[in-house]
Amino acid sequence: MGEPEKKVLVFRAPGGDAPPPEAVQALSEIFEADLKSAEVRLHIAFTERPAEELRFRQLQLSKNVAIEFAGIMPARLKDLASQDVELRTYDPGTPLLAHQVEYVDLDSPRHKLVRDQIEPVRSSRLKPIHEMGDSQIAGLRFYVISLHGSTQEPIYGFRLFSQKQELTQSRFFGVVIGGSSFDRLQRRVFLFDGEIHCIAFGSHLFVLRKDKFHQMFRLFEKLKKTAAKTLRTFDRMVPVANLSRLLEDCQKSVAMQTKALSISNKTYLKKKSASMADFRRVIEMFGLNVQVVKEKGEQKLLYEPGNRWEFLRLLDDDYLLSDMTGRGYEATGKRRRRIRR
Repeated sequence: MGEPEKKVLVFRAPGGDAPPPEAVQALSEIFEADLKSAEVRLHIAFTERPAEELRFRQLQLSKNVAIEFAGIMPARLKDLASQDVELRTYDPGTPLLAHQVEYVDLDSPRHKLVRDQIEPVRSSRLKPIHEMGDSQIAGLRFYVISLHGSTQEPIYGFRLFSQKQELTQSRFFGVVIGGSSFDRLQRRVFLFDGEIHCIAFGSHLFVLRKDKFHQMFRLFEKLKKTAAKTLRTFDRMVPVANLSRLLEDCQKSVAMQTKALSISNKTYLKKKSASMADFRRVIEMFGLNVQVVKEKGEQKLLYEPGNRWEFLRLLDDDYLLSDMTGRGYEATGKRRRRIRR
């Protein structure tokens, strides 16, 4: 099997943040990796109870099955490299096209939810599993194909597991041929395909299917809890008018939840060091469409659904003043903003 041809990577998608050079280098190394002689391992991630943390186990593979799994990653990379690859920084709120890949920095506090879930499979050789019980099968969430070469870090391919991949859970039923007759298949059989939904290499993770990525790592559920906690913490420091609507809107939007997660890592929030005066100054300097209102004699930042992103960018400290040029910028995409002096 030949190596997939290396293609030029587009460093920046229109309107998006440029991924860092190390992300481009990591993806280039994945495309250039010699995977022909790599050792292949297959890991499953499951929970036996709904609220339980993920468990990982390594499956024992026969030689023929190992050969099949060893071919999945190179084939997926070859398919991806057949077109120009557009590398972007991960943005939960935008669609991902077939030629686009999004980058997630696993070392960033913003992506701690993902890092904590996959760390066990990256850190050591896992315990093998020889038999799976009904509760483990019912709790299967995803599986990981890892390729271990002699001269490089392992490459991990993640694929969301669907109950449809267990033949006995499908609306179809399997039969086997025995002599001249058919008999119904009674043993549990799992179907695997050539899909890979994201790839991890070192501290870098590359998203190929964003919807599957969100489902795989349960970002919706965990983000909802973190986002609500963050916004309530902020409200206790700097009061928010229409807080209930902000919380309601945030629960419906994974993009807003991710933004709230970014806000949760701000130093001012951890130290409770910001005041209404600080936010008023930024609003006035950059002419933001965020109002300060009075409720029962108390000043509050007014959240309105129509200005949700300007409001959240304000909380995320996205409005910056350049010491070099004296110009105002919005940190997202470094868009220029007119400032009032």
